[in-house]
Amino acid sequence: MKNKPDFYLHIADFMDLNNNCNVYCYDLENNIIAANKHLLDMQKKLMGYHTDDQILNHNPINAFPHKGGEVILDENRKVAETGKAQQYLNRINFKNKRAFVFITTKAPMYDKKNKLVGIFGVSHLLSIYEINSKIAIQFTNRERSCLTQLLKGNTSKQIAASLKLSTRTIEFYINNIKNKLGCQTKSELVRQIYEFGLATMTEMTTSEPFKRGVFLPEEDDE
Repeated sequence: MKNKPDFYLHIADFMDLNNNCNVYCYDLENNIIAANKHLLDMQKKLMGYHTDDQILNHNPINAFPHKGGEVILDENRKVAETGKAQQYLNRINFKNKRAFVFITTKAPMYDKKNKLVGIFGVSHLLSIYEINSKIAIQFTNRERSCLTQLLKGNTSKQIAASLKLSTRTIEFYINNIKNKLGCQTKSELVRQIYEFGLATMTEMTTSEPFKRGVFLPEEDDE
């Protein structure tokens, strides 16, 4: 095998993880083909499923609300294209009632012939916020763009460069957001966004890609 890793990580070793961890596998068509009990139970509770079969072998584009499925597909595509594990910070808003924050690690899954067969993922639930409907304020598109950049830790100058606007204009949008939420500082603004579950599902790489090891399906165990 070309570029053979120094060790293998087997899917079966992870499926018993239930302590706030969702463990799952996607095939190359982005269907969920395996999941641990924690994920299955969470999906039943939140989405109204009654059996495991309703969750397995289904595309996430239909299983997750508020464009969550589209974000998942984009993550899977990036992992498949790069051939490297990646990590994301996910925030999911469920029906404007609760917001879930996950740290997700995804890795390409290969067979013994070094052929890509799917995507393996582990999502650790960090927190659940009850959304205060009284603060479900509508931001403009520009304000949302600034807010997303703020949540990634970017400064006003960095946001201005990214959006090709002046720093003064960015500060104007940020002040508008602070006024709408009754905040005095940027740090207070970010805290309010998390506390009230107003953060849209945003992708943020929080670690370097893995360089060693690949995930193998259970049937490839030696």
